[in-house]
Amino acid sequence: MTYRSVFEEDETVYALDSVGENIFIADKEHRLVWMNQYAQNLIDDIAADLHIGGHQDLIGHNIGRFHRDPQHQARILRNGPFPHRAQIKLGKYTARIIVTEYRNKEKEVKGYILIWQDVTKEEAQKKEEQKRFMLG
Repeated sequence: MTYRSVFEEDETVYALDSVGENIFIADKEHRLVWMNQYAQNLIDDIAADLHIGGHQDLIGHNIGRFHRDPQHQARILRNGPFPHRAQIKLGKYTARIIVTEYRNKEKEVKGYILIWQDVTKEEAQKKEEQKRFMLG
């Protein structure tokens, strides 16, 4: 599926692609319209866990596709508050997610920016520490 957005044609793309985080952009209808190179690499790495071929399979699809309660996610995106913070686990990957609205100069909501911070190693260390604590 080919899905075009302003993020394919703007200097902003170069700036967002330079950030050392996984950045996703969704439109007002919650469809994923763009992801930076870091996010593309991440999705390609966990594609088997998501039962997809790769990052290109997500463009144009609703970001609630993998949420266990898509209606809950839609309510958060409709009502906020922003930034919204959560943590998810997708297969072997754990992410701390930050979601915020992005607006145009007229202050109208145009979509959402999602940042996935990789906390997989951090969470594994926490579990190991908890295990050691429980074993005494």
